Parts: sequence; C-alpha cells; structure tokens
Amino acid sequence: MAVTPLVDLHRQLDARFTQIQPDHVVVNHYGDPLAEHRAVVAGVGLIDRYYRSKLKASGADAVTFLNSQVTNEVAKLAVGQGTYATATDRKGKVLGDPYIYRFPDSVLVDVEPTAIEGMVGSWNRHIIADDVRIDDLTGDMNTLSLVGPRSVDALRAACDNELPAIEPLHFAGLQIAGQQVVCARSDFAGSESYDLFLWTQALIPVWSHLMKVAKQVRPTPFGDAALTTLMVEAGQPRYGRDLTDRNLPQEAGIEERAISYAKLLYRLPASFRARFRT
Repeated sequence: MAVTPLVDLHRQLDARFTQIQPDHVVVNHYGDPLAEHRAVVAGVGLIDRYYRSKLKASGADAVTFLNSQVTNEVAKLAVGQGTYATATDRKGKVLGDPYIYRFPDSVLVDVEPTAIEGMVGSWNRHIIADDVRIDDLTGDMNTLSLVGPRSVDALRAACDNELPAIEPLHFAGLQIAGQQVVCARSDFAGSESYDLFLWTQALIPVWSHLMKVAKQVRPTPFGDAALTTLMVEAGQPRYGRDLTDRNLPQEAGIEERAISYAKLLYRLPASFRARFRT
C-alpha cells in the first residue's frame, strides 16, 4: 500500500483518505468536497498527486521508439514541449493515456499507475534492436498540481525566480522554496492546470511554501472527490476508471487531443495512403 510522503501535513488539515487503484492511499477530501470544487473553479486549488507514475526514456532511439508506440506525435516535439497521447495494443485498445515531455537527452512519461503494467509490458516487448532504456522514476519523482483560473498567479507568487510564460503542453524549470521544480502545463482537469514534478525531498518545502503565499492567490487544498467532479464536468476521462484496456480512444472523447491521424496515415503503405487522399 503506497502512501504520500505528505500524509502528516494532510492530517493536520483534517484530511479524509481513500484508496485508489492500484493500492494507493490519497486524500479524498478535507471535510467539504463541494466547497473544494467551488474553490478550484473560482480560483486555484492544490492537489497532491504523488501516485502518478513517471517513466524516463533515454537512448539514441528513445524519441523514435516512443513515437512508434503512441497515437500522437512525439518525433516532432521540440525540447520543452509535450503531448497527450494514448498507448494502445495491437487491436487499438487503450493501455494508458500518458503525457509525454521532451527533455534535451531524454523523454519523461507521466501516466496513471493503473496503466504501468500493460503499457510498459507492451513497450518492453517491442524493444528489439532499439537503443532505448526505460527507467521507472515512480516513488522518487512526485507530482503536485495547481488547478484553476488563478493557478498561474499562485505559481508567480511562489516562485523564487521570475515565472516564464508556459503555454499548454509546454514545461519550464522553476525554483520554489529553494527547490528545483519542473512545471508542465497539462490542463489535465479541463481548466488551466500546472503539474509540478519534483523529487521526494522537495515535496514538503514546496507544499508548505505554496500554502503560505499571499492569501488572495493562496491555493485551496483539494482531494480526489473534487478532482473527480472537476474532470467529469470537463469531460476528461481518467485511466482505470472511465478509460480502460477495453476501450478505443474514440470511445472516450479524446480523439482530437490524443490522436494524430497524419502520423498514423504516414505509417501505412504508400498504396493505402493514396486511397485515403482520393
């Protein structure tokens, strides 16, 4: 059973906990999930998503290999950019819906823990002569997420340095409370959303600092119950709950965001591509 390193701080806020698959204990709410939902919609909320799995793909073929394993473009990403995609089996069923970010010498994959076994198992079976290594950073790298229309204001107030503009599906390096943080704008909850990727030792200082910024931009802690209603309202599926290996991406309403048909068409034989163009 996995528990967040921030468990004691959550208890101080009178958190109620729940279990999500596979065997992760998370904050369900802090007493009033409806009030938490409203606070995020109107301003900014802070959620501990320590459970999100992180994979690091490195090697000369890492980018091209991942490009062949997911439904969206990875090969065209510049350093500092990311994409949302699905990993599928040979029948097109969804094994996971990762966010993928390109770094100078590696690629970071951020995904729900329920996807790891099937997705990584499939990828490992396809590594034959490729120069690619997939390392699991889960447990060492964690996620805090700021969600809501004032999330950028909270970030600006918390940063030690000047906050650069971060467009959707881009990321930047920040320093918060003296800690190095990678901030990726995923908009995963349907509104402006920033994921802070940080090593475990940085969790407590960064969380504590965010909870002390100016009151007018201070984020409201919220739990899994409010996250669920926020994502449902926005039509954003969550892997392992709304989207599983029984579904095609098209069935989840993520086709436009997660699939590049131009890339998939290019991989077909030339004779087939000609038919699609006529």
